[in-house]
Amino acid sequence: MDLIELLQWEPGIYQLEQTDLVLAGKGGIANEQARLLANRTAWLKSELYKLSQFKDVKSLQGDTVLDETKAGYLFTLYKPTALNTSLNVTLPDITDCNNGDILAFSAFAVNGIPAALVPIAGQNIILGEPKARVYVHANEAIMLVADKPNKIWQVVSFSGNFLEVGNPIYGYKIQANTVVRNGGLLSRAYYPRLWEWVQTLQPETLVTDIIWNSGIDYMGTFSRGDGATNFRVPDDRAMFDRALDLGRGIDLDRRYNFPGGHEKDEIIKHSHEFETDGDNKLDNNPVNGYPHGRQNPDNWRQKYKTLETGGRETRPMNTGKIPLLTF
Repeated sequence: MDLIELLQWEPGIYQLEQTDLVLAGKGGIANEQARLLANRTAWLKSELYKLSQFKDVKSLQGDTVLDETKAGYLFTLYKPTALNTSLNVTLPDITDCNNGDILAFSAFAVNGIPAALVPIAGQNIILGEPKARVYVHANEAIMLVADKPNKIWQVVSFSGNFLEVGNPIYGYKIQANTVVRNGGLLSRAYYPRLWEWVQTLQPETLVTDIIWNSGIDYMGTFSRGDGATNFRVPDDRAMFDRALDLGRGIDLDRRYNFPGGHEKDEIIKHSHEFETDGDNKLDNNPVNGYPHGRQNPDNWRQKYKTLETGGRETRPMNTGKIPLLTF
């Protein structure tokens, strides 16, 4: 016989105590935890079904102010060609909404400046942390639920790089919402979410453009660009990644010992033995078979250089990928 499930949210899950008599069957203490969890699961399933039922689908193509009557709508954010125009969506005042009202957004085609979801003053969107503005790039979607008692918009689901900004990855092609780590300059207006993240880096990893261009030591870091409209991403082309030493005492040769600091190629110090018997085949002054007329073979030394071998750099076997950065 199955447990009877109720569509209700249980405030807590009972903890079996050492004094409880383990009784099965309907109302038995042994089934209490499973019953409470089953009720929670049934309630969550019901609520998720409600969230998937939108009143209507509307397209937004420019700055828009929403009110509480738009709760339950799915909005497509559409800006295919107007690169420099904004698409700011002001969210309804939560105090005018019902607790649990939903708003959903899908960026169908957003080129140039991304769309932005903006709560009114004093209210926030909770996405990992409270945010006064959430950017939505092309091919991303996000669903918000009104938490009226706390006057916040809770993110209940999303698809995209919202919490994956600034991840260095590698790929066989340039992927959606990534840029190549090629040392290029990016517009702060076109990539505001990435620039927002870059500004959280330690000062040694976000340098001035003068420092960045002063030598290869700094080209794995970010730069502030012109200081107003753009910023620069690292140039990681043809580079290997290596963890910083962080006091372990193994890698002591990195001149710029910060995230993004370059280190030149090197092979560990070593030597090669080169032996000769001192016969006159290598002699340039064959007096008793030794160069320069030296008679005592124990005192004779002569240096010889081996033929060159190897290529243009020191490297292990590898496969090439495109160095990318998520935004």
